[in-house]
Amino acid sequence: MKQVTIEAFDKDGNKLGEQVEDQPETMAELLDQFEEKDIVSMVWRSHAIDVQRELRSKARGPKTETAELKAFKKLTPEQQAALLAQLANS
Repeated sequence: MKQVTIEAFDKDGNKLGEQVEDQPETMAELLDQFEEKDIVSMVWRSHAIDVQRELRSKARGPKTETAELKAFKKLTPEQQAALLAQLANS
């Protein structure tokens, strides 16, 4: 086994905490650390999370930005406001 530090962060990247855990490196170590039914449950939960992530990705669809939108995002807020005002007057 080796020790690893597990860290948790919020959506803004702020660290919420950390915890040092023993990480099994072989099936024998894994079975020593957890019961078989726990391992099955953990693997299933991990699989379900992966499937949910994939479904969310498919539902959101690909994000495409036009060259114009990318250029607009690079402008300063003042330049953006001026451009929007110009478009509104057109």
